[in-house]
Amino acid sequence: MSGWPRGLRCQTQGLPYPAARLSILVHEYGRGFFPPSFRELQKPTLELFDLDEAFSTEKARLAQLTNKCADEDIEYFIRECGDVLNVIDKLPSDKRDGKHILEYIVSQVAEFKKLNQASME
Repeated sequence: MSGWPRGLRCQTQGLPYPAARLSILVHEYGRGFFPPSFRELQKPTLELFDLDEAFSTEKARLAQLTNKCADEDIEYFIRECGDVLNVIDKLPSDKRDGKHILEYIVSQVAEFKKLNQASME
């Protein structure tokens, strides 16, 4: 215990020590850190989706088509009606004009009437 007071005295004496200095290594061209370059995100590709076409009934779609078309658009009107009634899918690709669509619809109506008359008799 005799060395104890001497040790305490050493702590109170001002011992010279160098000031703390942090050395940062920097390359002559600058630091090796580059800020991140963020890419510009693309705008989302949104499809034009017609909710009326997807959820409305055939009657409602035909009514909308009738209100939209003028007398000069008869060929377009018949083709679109054939599309609404799924007639286009039943015709060959070379016979999807207005004349053949009307022919198919008239033949289907005639067959339906024949079947109804036979069942009534």
